[in-house]
Amino acid sequence: MNMNMDMDWYALFVKNGREVLIADLLNKRFCPNELSFFIPKRRVPEKREGRQFDTVKMLLPGYVLINTNMTNEIYYKLKKIPHIFRMLNKHETLNEEVHYYKIERREMEPIIQMSGGDGCIDYSDIKLSGTNIVVVNGPLKGMESQIKKIDKHKKRAKLQLDFLGKRLQFDVGINIINPTQE
Repeated sequence: MNMNMDMDWYALFVKNGREVLIADLLNKRFCPNELSFFIPKRRVPEKREGRQFDTVKMLLPGYVLINTNMTNEIYYKLKKIPHIFRMLNKHETLNEEVHYYKIERREMEPIIQMSGGDGCIDYSDIKLSGTNIVVVNGPLKGMESQIKKIDKHKKRAKLQLDFLGKRLQFDVGINIINPTQE
């Protein structure tokens, strides 16, 4: 993941299931110092036919996040890429330039932090003590206040974050540690 924190973040609304294809096309049409992308994912446990296995799911299905200094030239290059429906913008113009909707850094930072170097939110080790949740290690460490629910049976934590002006809830995988396992 090549990101420049001096550049701004934007969201592309793309055809669901085509996020990786869009990423390949972005790689071919833009150099890394001009535009980079981020498709956050999450690893969750699932059960089928009595067997448990890990599944990687998109954190934001139908979105590709891009890191760039947006110009009209970049915008029109993006519009030529198939399967991109639109870029989130405010539909405002000032001096004939469209003002695109920037994702606030405070909204991006927790997602980048949790996703680590590979872009996937992995399992966190969690210890439960009554109603207290303690994250022992993993991407949720320090984010206990964002955890809204623990499903012990499914081994998932429901997390709540503000993103793109909305309150977003999603499940992430957890390992529940008994106090004797430390």
